Amino acid sequence: MAGERKAGENKEKIAVISDSATATGFRLAGVEHTFQLSGQEAENKLSELLSDEKYGIIIVDERLVEWKAATGASRSASKRLQSRL
Repeated sequence: MAGERKAGENKEKIAVISDSATATGFRLAGVEHTFQLSGQEAENKLSELLSDEKYGIIIVDERLVEWKAATGASRSASKRLQSRL
């Protein structure tokens, strides 16, 4: 059947970029790829994750979005996200 994957062939991973408390909650829920970053480090990690096709869901802390808006940070990550949609 089209779209089916064999067992152990899951290429869609979930990543979380957030503060410590939020990352801990997601780790407890079984998310393995959590990153406790902020500011430019978080922006860089987001760009890296968006470039990696194995990540199907990327959860970003609202503070990163606010930081990007306040600092006028690059829109490269946003462009990559739009191209994947």
